[in-house]
Amino acid sequence: MDRERGVILAEKRSRDSAASRVSKRQMQFDFAGSLVAERDPIGTEAVLNAADSRLLRGYYDRWYRPENMIVVVVGDIAPEMVKPLLTAAFAPLQGVGTVGECPDFGRVREAGTDILVHAEPELGYTGLALTTVFNNVPQADTLNWEIEQLRRFVATHLLAGRLKQLEQRPQSPLAQSGAHAGFFLQRYGYATLTGRAVDGKWQDGLQLLQATLQQALSDGFTEGELTRGKREIAALLEKAAQTSTTRDSRELAEEIIRKLNDEEVVLSPAQEQALYGPELAKMQLAEVNDALRQLWSVPRRLVEVVGALPQELAADQGEARVRTVLSAQEQHPLKPWVEEKVFSFPYLPMPGDQGRVLEQTDHPEIGVKSTLLEGGVRLNVKTTDFQANQVLVSVQFGQGKESEPNPGMSLLGQAVIAESGIGQLSSEQLQQAMAGSTVELGFKVGAESFSLVGGALSREFEQLVQLLYHRLHDPAFRTDAFTRSREGLQRMYGQLVNTVEGVQQIQGERLLAGSCAEYGMATWEEVAGLDVEQIRSWLAPVFAQAPLEINVVGDIDAETALRQVSRYLGHER
Repeated sequence: MDRERGVILAEKRSRDSAASRVSKRQMQFDFAGSLVAERDPIGTEAVLNAADSRLLRGYYDRWYRPENMIVVVVGDIAPEMVKPLLTAAFAPLQGVGTVGECPDFGRVREAGTDILVHAEPELGYTGLALTTVFNNVPQADTLNWEIEQLRRFVATHLLAGRLKQLEQRPQSPLAQSGAHAGFFLQRYGYATLTGRAVDGKWQDGLQLLQATLQQALSDGFTEGELTRGKREIAALLEKAAQTSTTRDSRELAEEIIRKLNDEEVVLSPAQEQALYGPELAKMQLAEVNDALRQLWSVPRRLVEVVGALPQELAADQGEARVRTVLSAQEQHPLKPWVEEKVFSFPYLPMPGDQGRVLEQTDHPEIGVKSTLLEGGVRLNVKTTDFQANQVLVSVQFGQGKESEPNPGMSLLGQAVIAESGIGQLSSEQLQQAMAGSTVELGFKVGAESFSLVGGALSREFEQLVQLLYHRLHDPAFRTDAFTRSREGLQRMYGQLVNTVEGVQQIQGERLLAGSCAEYGMATWEEVAGLDVEQIRSWLAPVFAQAPLEINVVGDIDAETALRQVSRYLGHER
């Protein structure tokens, strides 16, 4: 006990970060009136210092009992083999003493608007949230209940999509926005909109969250939004079903335990697709709109402004100031939602012929087939069955950070590429055009090379190569994306300088590397002094001209990979 007490106290101290303090305060605020708001799982120092062997044994005997036990076995083993082993090991177990009586968890308030203004300067950003909470009576996991939850999920997904579109607009006051809903401990329901204020614009950010929610509740979503949302969710169901045979056993065991604890039916991904797919396809817009309104129907609103706070939110006036901002927004008439037009992809002319193969080499000792194409492209393919129906791609080119003209360009350039989308489509427009696919492709700056890394379902490999083709032949360096990227990095640096780990990342790593510029991070001052034209002049020629080495690994045969890569990328650059 004494030996482990020191370990737990040290762990408690190490957890005492700005982020954890904010999270704990939000939990206390959101679920005030409930037992969970008062009980931090790691406990208090008073309890940790006073706990002895007798107290811990009594707790163990009340709760760690056969009646409360779940045993789950996942892996390459036959049920008829493992069942007698488990029976022999666990059947003799007997509980000691009386079973612990589950305490009353308490109830949260379901009316009124409360404001949380919590200063935590070391957090490095101003966090915003608009939330509702309500008490919940656990439901039997019936088909009707699952369909109701599916409608709520779709509604929340569409609301999150609206926030992402607003976040992408020039001069947006929000970053890293999101919408979430669900149940906590089966006893409490919640729905929330979150974001981070950009450039101190917490008033505008909070009003944007409020207006977005009011607009959706008042006017509902559009048919176009529902169509896109259905395609995106259907793609998630399809990917889960296609890749289910190679899921990680530990993750699967944890999922089974979670569902059993929540008294939910355990379904395979194929069963989930069979259940949810048809319901998703026939879901009507009115049903989704009703689900959103039902989710937010309890007249309880929790408004949070936390983290690095401006002077006008000082403790003695912060709550009143937030209420004034919310009241001002309520006086403005709601503007109708303007739906963006549908964008097409691919849009570049596609090469009509296959690139010429100059050389092919087999490496049987590592299972790789290597091909040199006339455009100077080297293609390496390794067929594996580690992840069923999935393929991963890594494209290496250029010299990466080694070729960086000025410190900080790697960090900023990587973010700008991610935020910019491609030449004719912004990041949001590209996501809209590719809704319904699982294709992903990100840009990274390594110490000695650039890379485009991503993946997709095997049947989507051509679409993945098309996206790679557009990334290389029509990269974008948008000014608004540059602005968002720099603002995001400023918030990140604000967080890093307030932690030991962050200072080590900014200063320590470069010091340990002998002040070598290829390692460690640039200072914020170096990053802040850059402009978008510097990023463009550095990266655009590399995207257009650098030789490519394309590595394809996954559930795909070498001939299929070669056919698609040689068609799109196997020509002179």
